[in-house]
Amino acid sequence: MKKLFWTVVLVVFAIGVVLSMTACAPEVPDTESNQPPVDNSKTAAEWGLDVNSTARRMFAAPDPDNPLDQKRYDKEALLSDPCLLDSRTLPTVVVTLSNSETINNLFYDYQPEDFGVYNVLVDGLPDRGTKVIYDYLHITAANNIRLATVREKLQSGEKIDLSIYYRTIDIQANLTFIEHDPLVVDEFMRMLDILMNLDVVVDIDFYEHGGGWYSAPSGYEEEENWELEQINIQEAWDYTTGSPSVTVGVLDSGVNLPNPALNAAHNASLVYGVEPYEDTIPHGTYVTSIMFANSPTAGFFGVCYNAKFASLKGSVNTAEYPKAKERYDMVKACIEHADDMGIPILNFSGGFVVGSSSIPGQISPEHISELRQVIADYDGLLVVGAGNDTMDLDDPNGAKFYPQCFDLPNMIVVGGSNSSKQLYYESNYGETSVDLFAPGQGVRAIGNTGYFTVGGLNGTSFSSPYVAGVAALLLSYDPSLTPAQIKEIIMSTVTEVAAFEDLCVSGGLLNAGAALASICRHDQGGTTTLIDSSTHNEECSLCGEVFVKPHNYTYYHNNSLTHSSICSCGHVGVSYQNHFFVFAGLEGTMQKMECSMCGYTKLVSIDTPIIKPNDILEDLKE
Repeated sequence: MKKLFWTVVLVVFAIGVVLSMTACAPEVPDTESNQPPVDNSKTAAEWGLDVNSTARRMFAAPDPDNPLDQKRYDKEALLSDPCLLDSRTLPTVVVTLSNSETINNLFYDYQPEDFGVYNVLVDGLPDRGTKVIYDYLHITAANNIRLATVREKLQSGEKIDLSIYYRTIDIQANLTFIEHDPLVVDEFMRMLDILMNLDVVVDIDFYEHGGGWYSAPSGYEEEENWELEQINIQEAWDYTTGSPSVTVGVLDSGVNLPNPALNAAHNASLVYGVEPYEDTIPHGTYVTSIMFANSPTAGFFGVCYNAKFASLKGSVNTAEYPKAKERYDMVKACIEHADDMGIPILNFSGGFVVGSSSIPGQISPEHISELRQVIADYDGLLVVGAGNDTMDLDDPNGAKFYPQCFDLPNMIVVGGSNSSKQLYYESNYGETSVDLFAPGQGVRAIGNTGYFTVGGLNGTSFSSPYVAGVAALLLSYDPSLTPAQIKEIIMSTVTEVAAFEDLCVSGGLLNAGAALASICRHDQGGTTTLIDSSTHNEECSLCGEVFVKPHNYTYYHNNSLTHSSICSCGHVGVSYQNHFFVFAGLEGTMQKMECSMCGYTKLVSIDTPIIKPNDILEDLKE
């Protein structure tokens, strides 16, 4: 009897706990309850859809009984969102459509005009102001599913439950700074007003789109470019896609040209090395494409595809070097040439080994210190792959690779990662010898034709160009950065990955977006300057005030070509005028130049001829 009594007590207590938890639990839509889901799967015809029609249908009336058709935003809160009128860029507007509208126009690709978005060109800046729309090609619920996948299933006659999904659309204003034209801001706010009055829009949100200047190029597909997505390249491209004023030297097996994917980025005046310059493997061509390819046809774009490259051939293909192994004298000569020609970044997907008879590419001991000195004397940044021998480069009893085992402030050693952010199985590693990781297993590149990609490439040879490409983006955005500063930025902004914690110095994976965002001077603040009529006057397009004393004007030095600013009325602007530099003293072997407009300073070589104040920027103009 006692056993039965306590059994009853426990059952009653358990029921009480369950009822209590049910009473306190927040209400959730039926689609998220723990009840067995109702099977609402239907064919396209049962949903009232014509799989062969992509025509626009009228907006669908929301269903008052469907929680996915109810508005989830407050108008006043939305308009007070600090991201709405961000000081650098009009934000991307994320529009969530009701479930009814999602079903109704499942086979329709929305156009900008469907949401009151029209082209507004900024006077004098034809590539600014055009609003574009991104349909992220998925329907969103607890888990994302690609819109294309849903369409394919319905077209094949499969039944699918559409009642639990809603669709998101991104609308981005292609603007960098609000000061371009008040008309653009007015149009942007008018578009928001239209969106907020559409019954089929159940949620509106904003997110900052970095610098907002660039977006992914036409033909770029996220799902086809896992390597670039892994390093957050689109966030970096918001700031720059590379400047033609920045040249990266590709110290490799040559580059096969002409090549439609690479021709535009080729700096023919800086080609150097052993002849013939063609790439017989084509190792160097693959490496170069990872940084500089621009091929909408293949849907393939390099990390810094608007910068330039110079082919520095440091290997040969002979009986003595059957795999186009690099030769020490050639590599040394190429580095010295890069230094002489002022090439600021070198990618070297190669190296030499000491202490292993099984690994080709030997270097004599007397050349090791000589190579180290050549690199130390190089005024640029050298980026090298860690090697593909599954070795710990820190092992005192293991083979040594050079220049990988040099600890120099102007050199970055890159290990290989795979698509799962794990170690590429053949990559070398080292807690103190390898700096960070980047994609190096199963990556894509452009081959000789330039029209097709080659997939499944393995090796840290293909990891280092991702890092060198980001270095070029950083230098494109801020030409005043030193090699040591670029290295520090890249190392300090990695995506931390547990698998790499003890395998490299930074413990992480290359993050291009974070690297570029970290040097945006707007985020770091600026110096306050009072504008004097003796320097320059500007009129605030928002408040009408002329920028003269005592108007307070805060500058943010974005780079050495332009500078943004904030008026004391709160308006944000950017000057596209050149800086005007005056001599401001010497710093060691460099001369310091200071902009008489805003105080921005730049160090230039003491040998740089300066006839008039702005001469030092002539070679930087795009």
